Amino acid sequence: MRGFEPLAVKAGAEWWRQYKESHGEAVFFVSDQAAARMAGASLSFSVGLRVLTFPTLDECLDHLGVSTRVPSAASK
Repeated sequence: MRGFEPLAVKAGAEWWRQYKESHGEAVFFVSDQAAARMAGASLSFSVGLRVLTFPTLDECLDHLGVSTRVPSAASK
């Protein structure tokens, strides 16, 4: 997280509107920066949204039970 992009506020508001309209249940937030994950946790607390944070995409996918392994030609 570096700097501030004013257009991010508008983009975030639009994302939030669409998320609520589609009855979203959780947000998966992936960042290797602890400060960014803390921001996600703060968002979760402040708006009552379920935000799950992960330092890597592999950890997020493991949580979801999604394999990141590519099948080898021998296993096909």
